[in-house]
Amino acid sequence: MHDSSPSVNEQVEPASRARIASRTTVWALAVNFVLSIGKLIAALMAGSAALLADALHSLSDIVTDVVVLVGVGMARKPADEGHRWGHGKIETLASVIVGVLLMGAAIQIFGAGLGAVREVLAGEVLPAPQRLALAVAVASIVAKEVLFRYTRRVARRIHSQVLLANAWHQRSDALSSAAVALGIGAATLGGESWRVLDPVAAMVVAVIIAKVAVSILKVGLSELIEGSAGPDVLGRITQTALTVEGVRRPHAVRARKLGAAIAADLHVVVPGDLDLAAAHDRGLAVEERVAAALGPGSFVTVHLDPGV
Repeated sequence: MHDSSPSVNEQVEPASRARIASRTTVWALAVNFVLSIGKLIAALMAGSAALLADALHSLSDIVTDVVVLVGVGMARKPADEGHRWGHGKIETLASVIVGVLLMGAAIQIFGAGLGAVREVLAGEVLPAPQRLALAVAVASIVAKEVLFRYTRRVARRIHSQVLLANAWHQRSDALSSAAVALGIGAATLGGESWRVLDPVAAMVVAVIIAKVAVSILKVGLSELIEGSAGPDVLGRITQTALTVEGVRRPHAVRARKLGAAIAADLHVVVPGDLDLAAAHDRGLAVEERVAAALGPGSFVTVHLDPGV
């Protein structure tokens, strides 16, 4: 997975963000449903282990789409007495669940492919898959790549980590379909000795899925255990704080992600001769500017240190 976090160039209000994410995921759910049913029927008709594995991958997409819908819907709830920092971490948890489901699908698909390869090594001859399987695999490549690009663009626009994770799930399906197409093509057009490439392609699919799952889990788990929001975010906080008149030396800057939002705290130095009201106004100005720079729903706490 190449981009670990959405772009922060555009800010979208939480309510609009949730609606956009839900609408995008519903479209993905519809496409995945059609693809999974089509690939499942074609795999059974054409006798392709690779396409059957790809169908199971698409079925897992449906499950993850549902997880995303539930996660985004719950994460949009405002802060309450029991969740003073909001519910943004639910979205992060949903992305972790996506990663776990992907890893489970990868293990299952790899095991099935390995079993077929062992049968070949034991002297059995696998049936040749029909060309229908190849046509369906190619159609899946096109559909999933289009869906990936659309979902990724929306995820970057609304700053949604779980939607970005789901976008890369779509890309993994496109890549797996490409591996399936190569394997089915070789198994269909070659002789008996080439038919083993059909289950081998299924194993390649599993490795692709597992790689994407690890990337998603790495980002999601880091956020769940309060990993830092990263040097770019910390630098933006520092630079924004310095735009407030009379504020110097931002330090002890910390930030962590709450789904799409960010919680941050920092210390700044203000003139020691300011009265309490004036110092409070400086601190409030820093909080407001930094929160605006971090995006909707973010929390900022500023500690004032007296200077000369």
